[in-house]
Amino acid sequence: MNKDLYSGVFNNKYLSTKIFNIIHEIQIDRYSLKYEDIVDVGWMFRHGHIGVAREKINSNNKQILYIDHIDLFSIVANTDTNLFISLYEQNRYTAREYLVRKKNVIFDSTNIKQQLKNKQVIKYLYDREFKDDILEQLVVAKMDPEVIEYLLEIGWFRVSSDLIKREFDPTIGYYGTCSPPKVLELLLKHFKGPIPLKDSKEIIRLNLISPDIPTDLSPLLPLLHPDIRKEIIDGFEQTVFDKLFRILDQKNNRVKKINHLKSIIPIVVRETRDIMVLEAYAMWSQWTREGGQDSLFDLWNTNVNRIRVCGDHIYYHTKHDLSPRINEEYLVKDTNVVDIGDFLKRLACVQVNLSIFEFLHKKGFRSMMITSDNSPEYTEFYSQLAKLSNKKDVDMIVNLSMRYYKLLDRKDLLKACCRLGLIDKFKYYFELIKKDNDYHWAAIVPILFKEAANHGHYHMYRVIESYGQETSMGRSEFKDLFIQNSFKCLEKEVDKIINSDGGDSILFLDFVEIGIKFSDFLGVKTLLNKYLSIYGDENFGYDKLFIQLFGMTTNLTIIDYLSKHQSLFFMTTGSIQAKSFFKNVLEKALQFKNLPLVEYLLKYKCLETNDLSTLDLQFISKYFDENNNIIIK
Repeated sequence: MNKDLYSGVFNNKYLSTKIFNIIHEIQIDRYSLKYEDIVDVGWMFRHGHIGVAREKINSNNKQILYIDHIDLFSIVANTDTNLFISLYEQNRYTAREYLVRKKNVIFDSTNIKQQLKNKQVIKYLYDREFKDDILEQLVVAKMDPEVIEYLLEIGWFRVSSDLIKREFDPTIGYYGTCSPPKVLELLLKHFKGPIPLKDSKEIIRLNLISPDIPTDLSPLLPLLHPDIRKEIIDGFEQTVFDKLFRILDQKNNRVKKINHLKSIIPIVVRETRDIMVLEAYAMWSQWTREGGQDSLFDLWNTNVNRIRVCGDHIYYHTKHDLSPRINEEYLVKDTNVVDIGDFLKRLACVQVNLSIFEFLHKKGFRSMMITSDNSPEYTEFYSQLAKLSNKKDVDMIVNLSMRYYKLLDRKDLLKACCRLGLIDKFKYYFELIKKDNDYHWAAIVPILFKEAANHGHYHMYRVIESYGQETSMGRSEFKDLFIQNSFKCLEKEVDKIINSDGGDSILFLDFVEIGIKFSDFLGVKTLLNKYLSIYGDENFGYDKLFIQLFGMTTNLTIIDYLSKHQSLFFMTTGSIQAKSFFKNVLEKALQFKNLPLVEYLLKYKCLETNDLSTLDLQFISKYFDENNNIIIK
């Protein structure tokens, strides 16, 4: 693709508007947007429309836009420094307020995609807002080491004694929340020791009483308080200090072996610290590193006399062959026996190797059905399964999910097709599964609808419905679905449920409330245009719930649409009804201290200031300058 040509076209307002509107018509049954409906900056960045975002942000005739603060400090900040600064300054009051409350979260969010990593933006924010502030409580385990190092260099972050103590707490290490070696090295390098005596003693004590929990103390020893050798460690009063260190050294050697074994096992096995078990796992996963599945089959045949398959267990004796007379109860108690059944199943899932499932099944392994419930590992497995197109693989999927022991969950297979928007695969598997009269379609169809919607594949609705399967979701289920998806995306479903209830005003208000609460501009716009007349627009300007909803919203695109299209919702533009509505909204905004909304209503002259009470004017004068700009203190 010619990048200059692409940029030239999509940076041109007329051409980009034309293209977006044509695409909207082509994809009318999918979720596409007209140019004027593109108001969410985060959406523009997520879908690669940076040129459109730049045009709208920098335009002289600025369109009111919406920017979610999580998007602002992650995808926007990490993609374009200049656009971030423009948006931050335009929305400084709310952005700064969010930053003050969430200054840690923008760096150490558990969602790595939401972490701020752009050093230019970090420096800008530090110089602009936080010169006198120090971060000490960052959860650094999941952070980018380069970001940590930069924060340390500019002085925004400081390594505290508490942080060091936490990093070497063996119980934290057990749960996998301590930092990787590179991060730990950075922390120790920038820590201004020594560690206080009390903390030095506590670190050693915790590690001595937790001999089976891996924590390598060797990097920390030079930073311990120099008087530590003179101290008595609680619980080890009769042990000289040098011997304590020998105990720790033995533990460290054991830790190194455990870490090495875990590093060569291709799936996470946090639940065990038993070296024998880890050695068995390493041996039985060697085929993933070299030799492939045939290597596993050869290993099985070589060790067949040490293996006993019992239902959903595969027992492997690490020392010697098993006598045919030994029963399962004995195997469970034998400390030299490792159950590798679930491990091999998980390994086959991660490798997406169906031949291994078939092999184990023929050997008598009868695992419980693999379901994706609460397991990202198995969810990814089904996603990879759904993508397989080789006839041999597809036939094996059918065998393992329908004709065999039903090891694979047919619901999860169809969910994966919906999650990925795979029409042909869905049709193929659906047509096979629907022949099973025992399958409970009434329960599974709403699940499939939700899976498709929650991953943006709304076209799958039509595919599912083409088989005569309609969603049977009730009100509460629909409301849960709309919390995650725009009403516009599910317009036909909204029509269906509102019309089936005969124009229920309470349901309509519920939907509007959800739309406003989750900043769904296009959804609220659709609801108002299509269903306000059902609710009764003569009450629109006076309804208390409506007033409260709009007075609380921080998405100014919604109130901007109402302001610029008054004739659609009020008797006439600038009518008494419209003025009353905006006055009531302003009073609610003042009540909730929603200053950006107050600023908009004043600047865009949605109401006359001489209609305001003395108290309202006093509040406004306290927070706004003479040009109706928010005063940032």
